[in-house]
Amino acid sequence: MTALATSIRRNSLSAGSIALLLILASTTARAEKLKYALKKGESVVYRVRIEAQRDSHTEIYAGTPSLRVTKSDLDGVAYTFSGTLSQSQKSKPGVRNFPRFPRGPRSPFGSPLTGVGIGSPLSSETVEINTRGRVVTRRGSSQLPFLLGNLSELMIELLPEDDKQDAWSLQETTSIGMSSSSRFPRPRSPFARDDADRKVLNAIEKTEYKIKSSEAGKTLVEKTYSLKTDATNRGKPKLEVTGAGTFTFDAALGGLSQAEYKMSYISRDGNTTVEVPFTLTLSLLSDEERKKLEATRAKAVAKAKQPLGADEQTKLLAGLKSNDVGQPLRSLIALSQKGPDQPNPEIARALATILAGDKESLHFTAAKALEKWGTQQVVPEMVDALSNSSTIVRHSMMTALANLKAEKAIKAIAAALAKQSDRHHASKVLRKFGPAAESAVVGHLKSDEWVTRLEACRILKDVGTVKSLDALGAISSSDKNALVKRTAKDAVEAIKKRGDGKFI
Repeated sequence: MTALATSIRRNSLSAGSIALLLILASTTARAEKLKYALKKGESVVYRVRIEAQRDSHTEIYAGTPSLRVTKSDLDGVAYTFSGTLSQSQKSKPGVRNFPRFPRGPRSPFGSPLTGVGIGSPLSSETVEINTRGRVVTRRGSSQLPFLLGNLSELMIELLPEDDKQDAWSLQETTSIGMSSSSRFPRPRSPFARDDADRKVLNAIEKTEYKIKSSEAGKTLVEKTYSLKTDATNRGKPKLEVTGAGTFTFDAALGGLSQAEYKMSYISRDGNTTVEVPFTLTLSLLSDEERKKLEATRAKAVAKAKQPLGADEQTKLLAGLKSNDVGQPLRSLIALSQKGPDQPNPEIARALATILAGDKESLHFTAAKALEKWGTQQVVPEMVDALSNSSTIVRHSMMTALANLKAEKAIKAIAAALAKQSDRHHASKVLRKFGPAAESAVVGHLKSDEWVTRLEACRILKDVGTVKSLDALGAISSSDKNALVKRTAKDAVEAIKKRGDGKFI
């Protein structure tokens, strides 16, 4: 698969994934040392383009994502990644009437394409790899279509463990999350929180590498890839991705400088088979191109921080109410990226109306916009949205309600502690309310689920007062779970130490 696809293997394996690195004998040209050694403080920018051939049109994903190296030593490289790919379509001869506007942001639960759309210039991921390209840690998501993995790891390929190797390969068991609400399947993380409609397909992933040439510090590597699910449809894998291509490792850079792949994505369901051939190219921008792009981005960031003016707000409000197919979405995207200098009750009401409406495709972006545009007047509607079927919508509503300090919503947010997919975000949001969240959280110390009791202890450690001491003291001595008991004791100590009324 492409370099993108390898990120599935490295970062989206289930807990029981099996990895086997096979050292192959070869008589091809041997390379000099292949190790990632990007320079600390350096900014590296790539031009990325994916072209997928549909029946009626060519689907194009393109962009210039960048990474800034924050660490580089004998153990590996860490970097902060930013950027997404924009999506467009190009009609094939004789075909008309296809959507021309870019698709907006997508939910990583409703759809995995967090690496596609109009993202915020301020958003980023963090990735750390060892010198051979194994991902050590990653925070954030930038998933791409066709099971290509994270955009943030497109420029990372697995390198040989032994510098004398001319060929190496990898075979692993991985898993793919399937959601009934998603156009695309998504790689499954062992730490992912599952939705009720999610099912998982196990798959075998094979990657082979072979050095073709090495000259002047640049090593050309040939790569072939296949991913096939164990589950079959009429004797063939339900999902299959295959392809081949080459990438160039630049020793002076300490990373990839170029990659080209030809791939094919196949989905089989019943009597329907969908095959999508696609190409992927990656190239390093020159210093001049990079500086020009960074200057443009700096202006975009400065502009993004400026609140929307009255005239812009009026136009966007009209767009929200428009019957045009694309105009509401365009307005939602703009509103999700910029907030007002003063609350706008009309826009808040329009957003709440869309969120409560039957156009589910707009719910995610409306929820994101309410994080910036919500007002006290629409708090009841926002609380109702905490029961939305989309995890991302629920999380956006929690964030929006916390931004408003809407204490009437605390009880409903605290109820989310009992749900695995919401627990972490609810915990983070409840802390923003400070001691006001205490009474709602204390009740969860009696939960039948030890993980819920544990999270309640952690929250009270940060925001609890003397009112929580009796309840915490009781479970610190009687809870059946040792971790819960220890955390409850820590919370008691923190509250007593905080006796002056100060809270984290």
